[in-house]
Amino acid sequence: MRLNVEIPRLQVWVDTENLEMEKCVTRLHSMTPLLAAEMSEVCKRQKWVNDVHCSRLACIYNLTQYMGPIHAELSDEVEDNVQDEGGDEAIRFEACIERMDS
Repeated sequence: MRLNVEIPRLQVWVDTENLEMEKCVTRLHSMTPLLAAEMSEVCKRQKWVNDVHCSRLACIYNLTQYMGPIHAELSDEVEDNVQDEGGDEAIRFEACIERMDS
């Protein structure tokens, strides 16, 4: 039952982090373009990590045992982005998580 609470919290955290980082890059762009460019790269890497989390969350939402709220914005696009951008790293990360689950 606790996961029915923690899973939505993780989803909100990931969504909020992505939005806040994008806002930060936008604010920095007008003040310090070089710092904005560096922050943009950090943001891209973190978004990739968050996309991996979203991909795993999408799998959890599909479990019949999961009884919590389901995030409305999730789609197959997240999983496609993980495969396109992360390639082997995403596959290794997923395999590692699956080994931890078993």
